Amino acid sequence: MTLNKGRVRNHPPFFFAGAPWQSPTMKSGRQIIWIAALACTGCQPGTSASVKTPEVTATAELNNVLHTEWGDIVRGQLVITGTSQKLASADVRCFYLRIGDIRSEELRVDSYVNTARGDYPATDGKVSVDVYWPMPNFRNGKDADLANAALEFKPDVTGSCYSFSP
Repeated sequence: MTLNKGRVRNHPPFFFAGAPWQSPTMKSGRQIIWIAALACTGCQPGTSASVKTPEVTATAELNNVLHTEWGDIVRGQLVITGTSQKLASADVRCFYLRIGDIRSEELRVDSYVNTARGDYPATDGKVSVDVYWPMPNFRNGKDADLANAALEFKPDVTGSCYSFSP
Protein backbone atom coordinates (compact mmCIF):
# COMPACT_ATOMS: atom_id res chain seq x y z
CA MET A 1 0.00 0.00 0.00
CA THR A 2 1.12 3.50 -0.72
CA LEU A 3 -0.31 6.74 0.45
CA ASN A 4 -1.17 9.27 -2.18
CA LYS A 5 -2.69 12.57 -1.05
CA GLY A 6 -4.35 10.94 1.96
CA ARG A 7 -5.90 8.09 -0.03
CA VAL A 8 -5.00 4.44 0.29
CA ARG A 9 -4.09 2.78 -2.97
CA ASN A 10 -3.98 -0.99 -3.19
CA HIS A 11 -1.49 -2.58 -5.54
CA PRO A 12 -2.44 -5.85 -7.25
CA PRO A 13 -0.33 -8.95 -6.66
CA PHE A 14 2.72 -9.20 -8.92
CA PHE A 15 1.11 -11.74 -11.26
CA PHE A 16 -1.72 -9.32 -12.08
CA ALA A 17 0.53 -6.32 -12.57
CA GLY A 18 0.30 -5.19 -16.15
CA ALA A 19 -2.33 -7.79 -17.06
CA PRO A 20 -3.96 -7.24 -20.47
CA TRP A 21 -7.46 -6.88 -19.03
CA GLN A 22 -6.29 -3.90 -16.95
CA SER A 23 -5.15 -1.97 -19.99
CA PRO A 24 -7.01 1.34 -20.35
CA THR A 25 -7.05 0.89 -24.12
CA MET A 26 -8.76 -2.53 -24.01
CA LYS A 27 -12.49 -2.32 -24.73
CA SER A 28 -14.90 -3.79 -22.15
CA GLY A 29 -16.07 -6.49 -24.60
CA ARG A 30 -12.51 -7.71 -25.05
CA GLN A 31 -12.03 -7.67 -21.28
CA ILE A 32 -14.99 -10.01 -20.85
CA ILE A 33 -13.69 -12.38 -23.53
CA TRP A 34 -10.20 -12.38 -21.97
CA ILE A 35 -11.53 -13.12 -18.49
CA ALA A 36 -13.86 -15.85 -19.83
CA ALA A 37 -10.95 -17.46 -21.67
CA LEU A 38 -8.89 -17.52 -18.49
CA ALA A 39 -11.80 -18.93 -16.49
CA CYS A 40 -12.33 -21.73 -19.00
CA THR A 41 -8.74 -22.87 -18.92
CA GLY A 42 -9.87 -25.82 -16.76
CA CYS A 43 -13.13 -26.47 -18.61
CA GLN A 44 -11.82 -29.21 -20.87
CA PRO A 45 -12.44 -32.83 -19.93
CA GLY A 46 -9.39 -34.45 -18.36
CA THR A 47 -9.41 -37.86 -20.01
CA SER A 48 -11.67 -40.44 -21.58
CA ALA A 49 -12.32 -44.16 -21.27
CA SER A 50 -14.15 -46.28 -23.85
CA VAL A 51 -15.70 -49.70 -24.23
CA LYS A 52 -16.92 -51.31 -27.44
CA THR A 53 -19.51 -54.06 -27.70
CA PRO A 54 -20.76 -55.66 -30.93
CA GLU A 55 -23.71 -53.19 -30.88
CA VAL A 56 -22.36 -49.91 -29.43
CA THR A 57 -19.33 -47.87 -28.54
CA ALA A 58 -19.51 -45.98 -25.25
CA THR A 59 -17.10 -43.27 -24.17
CA ALA A 60 -16.87 -41.62 -20.77
CA GLU A 61 -15.36 -38.15 -20.97
CA LEU A 62 -14.13 -37.74 -17.41
CA ASN A 63 -13.96 -34.24 -15.94
CA ASN A 64 -12.92 -34.45 -12.30
CA VAL A 65 -13.04 -36.16 -8.91
CA LEU A 66 -15.13 -34.56 -6.18
CA HIS A 67 -15.13 -35.40 -2.49
CA THR A 68 -18.51 -34.34 -1.10
CA GLU A 69 -20.08 -34.82 2.31
CA TRP A 70 -22.23 -37.62 0.89
CA GLY A 71 -19.43 -39.45 -0.91
CA ASP A 72 -16.71 -39.49 -3.53
CA ILE A 73 -17.74 -39.08 -7.16
CA VAL A 74 -16.29 -38.82 -10.64
CA ARG A 75 -18.06 -36.32 -12.91
CA GLY A 76 -18.20 -36.67 -16.66
CA GLN A 77 -20.26 -37.24 -19.76
CA LEU A 78 -21.31 -40.61 -21.17
CA VAL A 79 -21.60 -40.79 -24.96
CA ILE A 80 -23.04 -43.93 -26.60
CA THR A 81 -23.26 -44.54 -30.36
CA GLY A 82 -24.34 -47.53 -32.43
CA THR A 83 -21.57 -49.36 -34.27
CA SER A 84 -23.58 -51.21 -36.92
CA GLN A 85 -27.03 -49.63 -36.61
CA LYS A 86 -28.40 -46.21 -35.77
CA LEU A 87 -29.04 -45.99 -32.02
CA ALA A 88 -32.58 -45.02 -30.92
CA SER A 89 -32.01 -45.12 -27.13
CA ALA A 90 -29.65 -46.53 -24.53
CA ASP A 91 -29.86 -47.51 -20.88
CA VAL A 92 -26.99 -45.59 -19.26
CA ARG A 93 -27.13 -47.88 -16.20
CA CYS A 94 -25.50 -50.64 -18.28
CA PHE A 95 -22.06 -49.04 -17.87
CA TYR A 96 -19.85 -48.58 -14.85
CA LEU A 97 -16.47 -47.06 -14.19
CA ARG A 98 -13.45 -48.83 -12.73
CA ILE A 99 -10.35 -47.06 -11.42
CA GLY A 100 -7.79 -49.59 -10.25
CA ASP A 101 -9.58 -52.00 -7.91
CA ILE A 102 -12.46 -49.61 -7.24
CA ARG A 103 -15.68 -50.16 -9.16
CA SER A 104 -18.32 -47.43 -9.25
CA GLU A 105 -21.83 -47.80 -8.01
CA GLU A 106 -24.66 -47.31 -10.49
CA LEU A 107 -24.16 -44.00 -12.27
CA ARG A 108 -26.43 -41.05 -11.66
CA VAL A 109 -27.58 -38.45 -14.13
CA ASP A 110 -26.06 -35.06 -13.32
CA SER A 111 -29.19 -32.93 -13.09
CA TYR A 112 -31.22 -31.14 -10.46
CA VAL A 113 -33.95 -33.77 -10.55
CA ASN A 114 -33.10 -37.29 -11.60
CA THR A 115 -36.51 -38.54 -12.72
CA ALA A 116 -35.64 -40.01 -16.12
CA ARG A 117 -33.51 -43.00 -15.18
CA GLY A 118 -32.24 -45.67 -17.51
CA ASP A 119 -33.34 -45.38 -21.12
CA TYR A 120 -32.25 -42.14 -22.76
CA PRO A 121 -33.31 -41.20 -26.31
CA ALA A 122 -30.65 -40.75 -28.95
CA THR A 123 -30.24 -37.62 -31.03
CA ASP A 124 -28.91 -38.38 -34.51
CA GLY A 125 -27.95 -41.87 -33.35
CA LYS A 126 -26.04 -40.71 -30.26
CA VAL A 127 -26.92 -40.65 -26.55
CA SER A 128 -24.99 -37.99 -24.65
CA VAL A 129 -25.70 -37.54 -20.92
CA ASP A 130 -23.91 -35.63 -18.15
CA VAL A 131 -23.41 -38.14 -15.34
CA TYR A 132 -21.49 -38.89 -12.18
CA TRP A 133 -20.25 -42.17 -10.83
CA PRO A 134 -20.32 -42.66 -7.04
CA MET A 135 -16.96 -44.24 -6.13
CA PRO A 136 -16.94 -46.01 -2.75
CA ASN A 137 -13.63 -45.92 -0.87
CA PHE A 138 -12.12 -43.32 -3.20
CA ARG A 139 -11.38 -40.74 -0.49
CA ASN A 140 -7.80 -40.31 -1.63
CA GLY A 141 -8.69 -40.25 -5.34
CA LYS A 142 -7.34 -37.37 -7.42
CA ASP A 143 -7.99 -36.05 -10.93
CA ALA A 144 -4.69 -37.63 -12.02
CA ASP A 145 -6.18 -41.08 -11.21
CA LEU A 146 -8.67 -40.64 -14.05
CA ALA A 147 -5.92 -41.55 -16.52
CA ASN A 148 -6.22 -45.14 -15.18
CA ALA A 149 -10.02 -45.30 -15.52
CA ALA A 150 -11.78 -47.96 -17.56
CA LEU A 151 -15.39 -47.87 -18.72
CA GLU A 152 -16.92 -51.33 -18.59
CA PHE A 153 -20.14 -53.00 -19.61
CA LYS A 154 -22.07 -54.13 -16.55
CA PRO A 155 -22.14 -57.94 -16.72
CA ASP A 156 -25.18 -58.52 -14.48
CA VAL A 157 -27.66 -56.52 -16.57
CA THR A 158 -30.94 -58.19 -17.41
CA GLY A 159 -32.80 -57.14 -20.53
CA SER A 160 -31.67 -55.00 -23.43
CA CYS A 161 -29.42 -52.01 -22.85
CA TYR A 162 -30.16 -50.30 -26.16
CA SER A 163 -32.65 -50.07 -28.96
CA PHE A 164 -32.01 -49.20 -32.58
CA SER A 165 -33.88 -47.27 -35.24
CA PRO A 166 -35.63 -49.45 -37.83
